[in-house]
Amino acid sequence: GRIKIWDEESFLGGCPTSPQIIETSAHGFCQFSLCRNFGGSGNLLVTPSERSNETSLWDLNDTIKPQLNFSVKPSATNLMCCRFFQPISAPFPAILSGFDDGRGALFDLR
Repeated sequence: GRIKIWDEESFLGGCPTSPQIIETSAHGFCQFSLCRNFGGSGNLLVTPSERSNETSLWDLNDTIKPQLNFSVKPSATNLMCCRFFQPISAPFPAILSGFDDGRGALFDLR
């Protein structure tokens, strides 16, 4: 699929810039999740992967390919949801993935 991301500051100025376009190989209805200012600097995006049981992590400074792919062992079925999650006890967000067989996975980004 294709994801388009606009800079919110350009909308506030009344003149939106061209969107950043990310081409993924994922097909389905699972939404993406955006984490702004990760580690005080970059923006990260989590999306479904080409494989139906994987989650991809993108650095928006380098959108040519995903930086990491996360999967569950033994292999889960289809990814239904992926979100950034901020645990109370951790300084960095994690990725929470849910699958259609009822399983969930939490990936720590430290």
